[in-house]
Amino acid sequence: MTSRLTSDLLHLSTVASAGNAASRRAGDLATGFSAGELPAATSQIELQIPRHAADDLHIPDHYEAGYAYPLIVWLTPADGPQRDFRALMRRISDRNCFGVAVRNRPGQRLEECIFETVVGLRRKYHVHSERIYLAGVGDEALLALQTGLARPEWFGGIVALSPDLPSQQRWLTHFDALRGKRVLLGAGCDDVAQVESVRRLQRLLWSAGLSVNACSYDFRNQIDDGLLREIDRWMMQSIEETVTA
Repeated sequence: MTSRLTSDLLHLSTVASAGNAASRRAGDLATGFSAGELPAATSQIELQIPRHAADDLHIPDHYEAGYAYPLIVWLTPADGPQRDFRALMRRISDRNCFGVAVRNRPGQRLEECIFETVVGLRRKYHVHSERIYLAGVGDEALLALQTGLARPEWFGGIVALSPDLPSQQRWLTHFDALRGKRVLLGAGCDDVAQVESVRRLQRLLWSAGLSVNACSYDFRNQIDDGLLREIDRWMMQSIEETVTA
C-alpha cells in the first residue's frame, strides 16, 4: 500500500578497443543515446543482447516496431535472483515499456555497462532515446540516483526505491542540465529516518528545477503492486505531458 508524502508529490562486461575506437567510445559516452547513428557494437554485445533470455529482458506484449517505447533499466545486485525480473516488469505493465536488468558487479564500469546494454537493445528494438529511465531498489537505488544525476543527458528520469542516502553527497554537480528531469522516490513507511532523508532530497532536487514525486510504501516483504502501478503511471504521465506540450 502506497501513500503520498505530501499532497503535491508523492551486466555485461565491456570490450575496450584501441586507438580511434577508444576515442569514439569516449565520445559516445559523453553524448548519450540520442545520437543519429548508434556506435558499432562489439561482438560480445551483439551476442549478449539477443540472448538476454528470459530473465534479463522484458519485451512488451504485442510489440509494434513503429512505436518508440520507453525503457526501464533496472540496476540489480550482482548475486540477486534474476528469475523474477520479467514478473516484476509485468506487474508494472505488460505492454507499455521495455525493461532490462543490469547487474551491479564489483569492479565493473557501471556507466559503460549501462551504455552498451541500451545501445545493443536499441539496435534490435525501437526504444525512445529520451524515454529511458534508470531504476533501483536499496543499494541500487542509491546507484541509480548517483548515475542518473551524473548523466542527465542519458536518462529521462530516475526511480529510486528505499535508497540509503548518505549524509554528504554532491547531488547537483550537473545543475544546469538537471532542470526538468523527472525523479520518483520511494521510502519504506516504517523507516522514519529514510522517509525524512527522502523528503530532504526531494526538496533539494525541487530547488534545482527537477520534477520530483515521492511516496511511502510497505516494503517488509516485497514491492507492492500499488507502487509498481505508480511507476507505470508516473512514466506514462511524462510521455503524455511531452505529447501535449
